[in-house]
Amino acid sequence: MRLIRVLGSDEEPTDGEAQDGLNALNAMLDGYATERLMVYQTRQENFTWPAATTSRTIGATGNFATTRPIAIEGGFPRDSGNNAYPYRVIDRDAYDSLLLKSSPAFTPELVFYDPGFSLGTIYFYGVPSGSLTLFINSRLQFTQVATINTTVSLPPGYKRLIEYNLAVEFAPEFNATVSTEVSRIAVESKRAIKNVNAKPMISQLDAGVAGSRRASIITG
Repeated sequence: MRLIRVLGSDEEPTDGEAQDGLNALNAMLDGYATERLMVYQTRQENFTWPAATTSRTIGATGNFATTRPIAIEGGFPRDSGNNAYPYRVIDRDAYDSLLLKSSPAFTPELVFYDPGFSLGTIYFYGVPSGSLTLFINSRLQFTQVATINTTVSLPPGYKRLIEYNLAVEFAPEFNATVSTEVSRIAVESKRAIKNVNAKPMISQLDAGVAGSRRASIITG
């Protein structure tokens, strides 16, 4: 509120203004969860996948009781011998084009994730004959801030990002004009975070071409 000149350096917001600011902050953090490059960590979790099972739900009340992933970015199943076999994540069109969706296999080679709400659903192709431990990698989601007194711990760069971008988000509440300098820092801080969180680009080759189950080229 000081950055948009609604408050002076020695002024404090009212309780109502502080609550409005908290709501704006949580809305902004919720939106950041949908932008992959705003998320600083890929979370890995593992769950028991029963034998002869095609799909499992995931979410607070699902077969896998955890935070519902926005997207699954990769992972692997591990068999009883502690061997891991990476799978490839495919989209709805690719999954729908598969003819025998319940085709048996030692381990699944393909995974389709339907991020329904409030439960997502994970589909295997093919269906394992034995129980597996499924590892999934998904974007870490920002925790909502409970009160204005809640202590928030985030990596370097996020304090500047949040303060200046929240000023831009919150300004319409007061019909305030955001200065050019505040807008510039908001944009720069967001770009800096995205640069830090960017992943190397990986090109995947067909297994037949590579002479193995799958090969990847890391390009930088």
